Amino acid sequence: MNLYLQEKNNLEKKMKSFNDALFWAFSNKQFEEGIKKVKASPKNKVVSIGAGGYILKSKVKDYFKIFEDYDEKMKKLRKNKDFMVDAFLEELSNHEY
Repeated sequence: MNLYLQEKNNLEKKMKSFNDALFWAFSNKQFEEGIKKVKASPKNKVVSIGAGGYILKSKVKDYFKIFEDYDEKMKKLRKNKDFMVDAFLEELSNHEY
């Protein structure tokens, strides 16, 4: 597996660790179901992360930290020509180029 796919898979694994704290809702019914799913309470409220996403307030910092770390790592990896070739080839082939 190429380095690009490894990093992409690592991000996905980290995101899955938030399955019990994160939900998407586009209606009142979905919102109520999401509140139950994450076991929100008056002490452990949910906050919007935009685009219909909600997360337990206690997990917000950890959630965004994943993306900050990923961005930093990608900045360094983008300097590697082989990494960039792998990234472009993977994304092009994944979108039926």
